[in-house]
Amino acid sequence: MNHANTIDRDERLEDARAKYEALRFEDEPVDLTADEPTEAELDEAAAPAPAASKPWHEKAYPGGAMVKVKGFPRKLDWQESTRPGPDVTAYQRTVSRAGRWKWGEFSDDYTDEFARGVAEAADEILWSGVAGVQGQSAGAIPVSGIIGKETFNYLRSIRIPSGLDHAGEPAMDPTAVGLINDAYALFQKPKIPGPDGTSRYRLTEHFTVEEFDCNDGTKCKEREYAGLVALCTTFLEPLRTKFGGVTVNSGYRTPSYNASVGGASGSFHIYTDHDGDDQASDVTCAKGSPSAWADYLSQLRSSKRGGKGGIGRYSTFVHVDMRDYKSDWSG
Repeated sequence: MNHANTIDRDERLEDARAKYEALRFEDEPVDLTADEPTEAELDEAAAPAPAASKPWHEKAYPGGAMVKVKGFPRKLDWQESTRPGPDVTAYQRTVSRAGRWKWGEFSDDYTDEFARGVAEAADEILWSGVAGVQGQSAGAIPVSGIIGKETFNYLRSIRIPSGLDHAGEPAMDPTAVGLINDAYALFQKPKIPGPDGTSRYRLTEHFTVEEFDCNDGTKCKEREYAGLVALCTTFLEPLRTKFGGVTVNSGYRTPSYNASVGGASGSFHIYTDHDGDDQASDVTCAKGSPSAWADYLSQLRSSKRGGKGGIGRYSTFVHVDMRDYKSDWSG
């Protein structure tokens, strides 16, 4: 045993004993039969006071069981050109609830600012983004601003720390989980979408590519499949869940067919005139009204695509498309 440590401990015990005796004789009558303090009591009295608790942003996030999702949608790297998607919005919600991004500043674009933080921000913690969360992992996650599987699982597991709203809840809330699942369906290739025994290509559980073929018999090209999956996943499947069966009245149109039905010359129904990700459809639902369908599509557009997309209200149907800007009209 170290002699210096022994002397130091003896001194602390003696000091504690003196304090114990002083307090006992100061506040109470002398009781000659009282027991001497035990060594454990003296050790406790001599122990240093606990250090003041650190603020929430100076210690690792509390953790818990990972929230359940369908899978990892994809890697997001601010150094690479990344296709916009609902997973980005999900991560922005999650990081915001974890105190590292401003609530409501959401989009589906994975920017350098969200990945690595806003340079010279007035509030460096609030605007620190993905890198800020990574830096609060006690060294478990590299601070890169890149979302790979390791960071993805960390975001699924962290809890909101004490000192922030909703403390103790998972940072990834149910809305974010839904967006992650949408992105997984969009960017990964599970059993659906793909060819099956009843369709040359099943887009989602309830929609096949045949439903979007031109009404003159011209088939959609394979380059359109990914965009149609996105259209169905983002808008038509949720619409079906809320209003029952969805009928696609018009999907792809050839330029000649579009002209024959009086469509606009730059119609998003002419898939071949656009970049492959701007597919459109005119649909009706089993229940509700065109006004109710359009209102719900508008909600989906805000929550899933950061407000991007076209919605047209008509007397018997609604139009919805995947354009990369907001547009609304009535016809």
